[in-house]
Amino acid sequence: MGTNVPHIKTFYQLGEDRASMNWLLLTSHNLSITAWGQEQTSKKYGSKSFFIQHWELGVFFSPQLLGAGSNCRFVPYSTTDNSSESSIPVALPYSVNPEPYGTDDKPWAWDAQYEEPDRFGRFGVAG
Repeated sequence: MGTNVPHIKTFYQLGEDRASMNWLLLTSHNLSITAWGQEQTSKKYGSKSFFIQHWELGVFFSPQLLGAGSNCRFVPYSTTDNSSESSIPVALPYSVNPEPYGTDDKPWAWDAQYEEPDRFGRFGVAG
């Protein structure tokens, strides 16, 4: 496998315990009009159509769709006992409860200059 990051997005709904997931969606969709589509009205004819610029594919998972009981939830693989009947382990490359940004944190921007170089030795995009 190369060094390219897969073009995939993960959406999920956290359970009430904030540690499990009620459902999980793996998809190539972005949260944009071009990915989800938009209703448009023809100026000439007044007719409506649904315009989609990008075709995307996603797979929706829920414990119920997999035949598990209504009390079953997805849990991150690293935090679960795989033998539990009320949980389905899911391997995720990140925490479902990420640490909030601190007051000293600065968002990354493609056109900013940085004190530390990136992995290619650059300090920011030349403008």
